[in-house]
Amino acid sequence: MILKPHPLASSADDAEAVHALAQTDSRLIANVHNVPARSAATVSINSTVALDGCLHRVPALLMYHADFHRIAGIVTKPAQFSQVLAQALTKRGGFAQYLAWYFHGISRATACHCKART
Repeated sequence: MILKPHPLASSADDAEAVHALAQTDSRLIANVHNVPARSAATVSINSTVALDGCLHRVPALLMYHADFHRIAGIVTKPAQFSQVLAQALTKRGGFAQYLAWYFHGISRATACHCKART
């Protein structure tokens, strides 16, 4: 089981409790940043789990359209899952290029937003 406190709905105490719980049971994983590196693919709704996977060159599947749709396989109906997963598992490369493009876009948008506020 993977335990990941939501960053917007958790406190530092919550994170400490999750890590302490993981120390008591070897089936629990509290450090989610190591998980994508050992995975064949990531599956999420709209999560940075997909982005973490890209950092480890792991294909991503999204269960809905999201920010990472250009690098991930999109599943909008349950019947599509097997086909989209099989396609994603053949993905080789492009992760570094996507991440460079994605973060460049975010930095430009942030810069424009900051200029507009001043």
